[in-house]
Amino acid sequence: MDFEGRITITTEDGKFFHGWSASELVRALADDMWGPETNEEYMQGVSHRCGVWRTGARVRVDDECLFIADIMREGVVIMAVRDGLELEPEDFERMVDGR
Repeated sequence: MDFEGRITITTEDGKFFHGWSASELVRALADDMWGPETNEEYMQGVSHRCGVWRTGARVRVDDECLFIADIMREGVVIMAVRDGLELEPEDFERMVDGR
């Protein structure tokens, strides 16, 4: 699936975040929280909280695309749309390294 437009995600609390890439989405999510200065800090924190609060859920933090895919599977992100099409976690996984 080839995409060119801006991605809009909706989180479980009903907030909307926008970005042209998974990296921009993670930055937008991090900017909504007080504290994390980098995408990596934000992803580490969310991964830890998901592991504690969501009974051992594993959220990958080595790539923003994989991170978004995992938080979609965990229900943190309830919808992602690009170019009018709903995205699935697998779509974000395919974005890694241009796959």
